[in-house]
Amino acid sequence: MANEELNSQASRMVHRMTGDAVRRTKCSVFSMDDLQEEVERLQSRLQARRGSMDSGELAENATTPLERDEGRSQHTLLSRAVSGVTLDARTPKYQGLLKYEPSDEPRLIKRLILELKPNQMVDKLPSLPATILFMCLRYLDEINDERRVQSLLTTSISGIRKVVKNQPKDVSLKVFWLSNTSSLLTYMKQYSGEKAFLSEDHALAPLCLNNFDLTDYRMVLNDLCIFLYQDIVAVVQQKIQPMIVAGMLEHGIPGMWPSKPMGLRRNKEQGPTFTPSDIVAEFNIIMKHMIDHCLDRDTVDQVFVQVFAVINAYMLNNMLLRKDLCHLSRGPQIRYNLSQLEEWCYERLAVPATAIKQLHPITQAAQLLQINKQSPADVDAIIELCHALNPVQIQKLLTMYTPTNEFEKRVPATVIKAVNAHFKGRSDPSKLMMDINEMLPVSFNFKLIDRDLRDVGLPEDLSLQFIRRM
Repeated sequence: MANEELNSQASRMVHRMTGDAVRRTKCSVFSMDDLQEEVERLQSRLQARRGSMDSGELAENATTPLERDEGRSQHTLLSRAVSGVTLDARTPKYQGLLKYEPSDEPRLIKRLILELKPNQMVDKLPSLPATILFMCLRYLDEINDERRVQSLLTTSISGIRKVVKNQPKDVSLKVFWLSNTSSLLTYMKQYSGEKAFLSEDHALAPLCLNNFDLTDYRMVLNDLCIFLYQDIVAVVQQKIQPMIVAGMLEHGIPGMWPSKPMGLRRNKEQGPTFTPSDIVAEFNIIMKHMIDHCLDRDTVDQVFVQVFAVINAYMLNNMLLRKDLCHLSRGPQIRYNLSQLEEWCYERLAVPATAIKQLHPITQAAQLLQINKQSPADVDAIIELCHALNPVQIQKLLTMYTPTNEFEKRVPATVIKAVNAHFKGRSDPSKLMMDINEMLPVSFNFKLIDRDLRDVGLPEDLSLQFIRRM
């Protein structure tokens, strides 16, 4: 609660600072010296607040990594807020437009997309490239230039695709452009004039687009967001795929359980060894990129939901093919490894239950190795336990189950037949292996961007001197 109150106070102070500065520039009773003095006073208050956060106040109040993530996100927003407020004594009132000449469009795309590095933007306003592009669109809408609107949007989308294609393994770059593309999509909705996207007080109505309906381009941007999202998932999958079998299925609890059932020899050639901690460490790296580039929390969760679905598919498919993984002592090991991923979900994701749900099939397969399955009386318990597995997968696991020692028996044929009889006549899915490439549905929910475009300035290091604020 203390962390939430601190973040709320800091956010309100930023809004007061930017809002007061803009309102007072509009009042003739304030001189520019008075205005500058007021801004400096507010900036000093902001620095004091940031100092308290840096000194450990935030870390002391945060009790979970998720709270620390949210705290870092708030701190990022605070540290970037002042850089977006620019005062000009000659032109104190802006309309949130950016003017550029037609001949400067290639330079704009080059500086803002093709040559831009994500690390250049870590101290800037979140999604600043998307904000600048939309302010340019607002200017083109203001002068009613349809040809230039089409050209700017087309070249921007092509530029983003080109940059991402040229760096196929750069997760940070893909996260950066997913954050900016989704923000540009949000701007198009937010300033479309449609009632569904206006704020409750309709404060943004005067800034809405007047001449063009960008609905078709919104669909194209949504497709681009999906493309970038799937690209991120694919790269993450490539990074963790070599770790899944070794780290989640073969990694055991040292000194507690035998690693092989009776009668199966150890492979002479063993690949690299991994642990669940290695996968968690990779997750933390990806999460840091997402926080640095202020990716929406809903999108963050959806990425990891998809990643956990991939982990589940890899684990279950391997378990269905290897007898050495289907024995009593392997069950607790797998569940222990899964518990470390589940713990990470609870600590780092806003809605962990959806991601953990993706692990239910492999979790139930591990539990099936541990429960009684020696008589037909156990069938009801097996069916109740394995509701996330289909009949073919249950039968395969029971058939492959291997005794750990000479005192344990295999699953009797009568039990397997009883399980089959239970599912007879039902239309349950009968596919044995899971599709590791199956993509779950993804959506990018609309959330109002609380930013006044009239306050946004152009950082000098972006070399956009050919653009003029209006």
